[in-house]
Parts: sequence; C-alpha cells; structure tokens
Amino acid sequence: MLLNDSVNQPINRTLNSSSQTFSTVGLVWSSTSYLSVCILTTALLTNCSVILLFIKNPTLRSPFAVYIINLFVANLFQLTLHYPLEILHELYARWWMGRTVCTLFLYSTWVIQAAMCNAHALIALNRLWAITFPHSYRHRHSKRLAIGLCVSVWLYLHACLLPGLIINTRYYEESLETSVCEVKTAKQKTWSCIVQAIAYDLPTLVVFSVYSTVCIWLCLRRKARQVKHETVSKNIRQMASHMDVSQVPHHSPGMASGRDKGRGKGTSSHGFLILTLMTFCVLSCYTPLQLAYTVGIYFETAIPGLYRPAAVLYELITVIDPILFVLALSDLRKAFRRTYLHCR
Repeated sequence: MLLNDSVNQPINRTLNSSSQTFSTVGLVWSSTSYLSVCILTTALLTNCSVILLFIKNPTLRSPFAVYIINLFVANLFQLTLHYPLEILHELYARWWMGRTVCTLFLYSTWVIQAAMCNAHALIALNRLWAITFPHSYRHRHSKRLAIGLCVSVWLYLHACLLPGLIINTRYYEESLETSVCEVKTAKQKTWSCIVQAIAYDLPTLVVFSVYSTVCIWLCLRRKARQVKHETVSKNIRQMASHMDVSQVPHHSPGMASGRDKGRGKGTSSHGFLILTLMTFCVLSCYTPLQLAYTVGIYFETAIPGLYRPAAVLYELITVIDPILFVLALSDLRKAFRRTYLHCR
C-alpha cells in the first residue's frame, strides 16, 4: 500500500514513481519500514493464535464464527502475500522481482484488500440480522449459509477485479521497464472508479450504515418498551383502585419474565458490542486510506501528507481484529485463557 505523496501524481494502490524518489538500488530503510515489519510480525502472531483456537476447540465453530474465520483468512493472505512484497518494494525503492511476482503483488494489493473490507461488511450485516430479527436469525442462520455467503463474496470480488488486473498485465506492463509495479488506473479510468466504489467504498459505507441503523432501532425499541411498561403500570394502578391489593396480579400477561428479558437484552448487547468495536476500528483504520484512494483514482491527485499515516492505520487493523473478537466474545475469551494462559 505504498505510494508517492506528491499531489501532482495520481494515487495508485502501489508505489508510484519510486525510481524518481530514490536513486540508489540498495536497501533503503525508513521508520515506515521498521514499523511495517513490527506490524507484520505482531499481526501474524495474533491472527494465527486465534485461528488455532478455532482449530483446537470445535465448540467455537458456530455459524457466526465462519465470518470471523473468513476475516482472519483474508488477513493471513494479506500478511503472507502482500506485506512482505510491499516491504521489499519499499526497501529497494524499485521493482526487481520480475513480472510473475509483480502479478502476485498486484493481486494481493487489489483482491485481498477488498476481501478484508468485505469481510467486515459481512460481519456487520450478520450482526444487523441477529440484533433486529433474533428469532429469524436463530432458526434460519446456519454454517452452510455463512460459508455460502463468504465464498460468494470471494467469487464476486474476483469477477470484478481480475478483468482489470489481467488487462493491466497484458497491455500495460511497460511500467516494469521503469522498475515500477503498478496498475495503470489512469488508462483504465472507468474500471478503476467502479471497483473502488463497489469493492472498497461500499463495504465501508455498509458498516457505518448498519451501525447507525442498529443504534436507531435499539433506541426505538427501548422507547417502545418504556411506553408499554408505563401503559401496563397505569392499567395495574387502575385495577388496584377497584379491588383489594391481594387481587392485583404480580405479572401482566403481556410482560416477559425477568429471566426472559435479561436473556434477550444480553443477546442484543452481545451483538451490539461486537458491532460497536468493529465499526470504530473500520472508521479509524479503513476510512483514511479509502479516502486517499478515492480522491486519487477519481481526481488523479493526492491529499498531501495523508497516505503514509493512513497506510499504517490500514496495516494495524490486521493486528486489532483478533484482539477485538477475543475481547468481545466470551467463549473465545475463555478458550484463549484456557489454551494460552492455562486458566479455567
């Protein structure tokens, strides 16, 4: 995810005009390079440790866990395919690994990053279903459905992104003659704008929209329950004024018992916590870089000083994702303590 910060150059998803930035061919270490290596190492540790929990604990493999595993698989592809090549690309300041590795680098840059964004959107939509229609979610959601949705998204992304990458490899490889591995977005303007909108911007917008919808829905439901409670209390008081206190019913037929209310509230709170934490991470880590890409691809310019910190934040989400779900899911948290801390 490295590129030139010059406002006069169009933004791409890879390092642009690197031969103009550095005149040397040897290693060129920078603070960003050291930070990227630290993030890569930490992210591999966190993602692999959580995936191992799902492997060793079959009880954790619920239908919702399919979406989490799908996200971690996308993270691992990014960590093993993209980030090492990206670090080497930055260190040597020019592309020297040939066309085949360049093709792999561009595939990981465009397809795997889109898979990460869409994996978060799938989790958000799943939480929307679980919170707003819990009865339907419990009876209709299954592992087969979850796997089908995840596979469909991967196929959809390949159908959208591979044509442009293939055309770029076939017709626009002259960039390799100047030691730059990149997609010529300016020469595929229509394709670049469309895939940026539907494969990257739309999933991020879905996460924000789902969170806003759930917040509004929970507020309306809370208000409706309050009105219902006040109405029932009023009816009980009216009944009490016409009969003895001993004849007043302790529970209204329309009211749920304390155990059922607590259970329903806990389920909603559980899903809402995951959605809140994930939305905050997407807002903090994805949005700055998506803004940089959108402005660069649509207007062929760059926002000065935005890309470097935005790229670091984007990399950090691969570290944060496993920590987020371990903290938010009690079963996963217990399995982590039992497996790695040897605590019951």
